[in-house]
Order: sequence, then C-alpha cells, then structure tokens
Amino acid sequence: LEALAEEIMSAWEGRARTEVNSAGDLLRPALRDALPRFLGLLSDSLSEKDSRGMNGEASELVRVHAGERARDSGFGPSQIVQELQILREIVTSSLEGKLGLSKRDYETIQKTFDQAIQEALM
Repeated sequence: LEALAEEIMSAWEGRARTEVNSAGDLLRPALRDALPRFLGLLSDSLSEKDSRGMNGEASELVRVHAGERARDSGFGPSQIVQELQILREIVTSSLEGKLGLSKRDYETIQKTFDQAIQEALM
C-alpha cells in the first residue's frame, strides 16, 4: 500500500474534487489533510497478522480530520462519509489490481473504513 500511496491519493483527489460538494475549491494540502497518514496506518493494519482495524492513533486522526472538514471547509456529514467511501473504493481497486487481496485484507480494509466513518460522525 505504501508504494501505491501517491497514486491512490492522486486518484482520490481527482474523484473527490468532482464528486464531493465543496471539495473542488480546496487547495491540495487542505483537501488531502490527514488522509495520507491514514493510508499509512491502514498499511500497518494490513501487515499485522491479526488486525482489528483502526488503532487509537487512526481513530484520533479521523476525528480531527472530520472536525477540520466541518469547521474549515463547510463539509457536512454526507461529504465526509463520501470522501471516505471514495478512498475505500480506490484503495480496494488499486490493491486488488496491483497486488491482489486476501479475504483477510478485504475484511481489514472494510473494518477500518467502517470504523473511520463511525469515528468521523462522532
């Protein structure tokens, strides 16, 4: 995942700018915000033998990201969820296409993004 991180973020940025209301006007650093670090933490989870999804650092990262989106960008809950859903789709398709994914990998990705969405809405 780390080797594909920039490719994933570029694909996500393109889709987010066209599909998520209010994202098109954000500068790249503000749009990407904490999501590259989130990908790094997801990569760590995928490499663990018995991943449980997000750890405490990832949970805090997502809460801060969502809070900044709401305050600084005027994103509502649906836009925050939408950007995470787009990222999940791109991560899954990129890894599937380049590396292949095991059942455990799919479960880890799904669990991590489900938890991220829940954290973002708290």
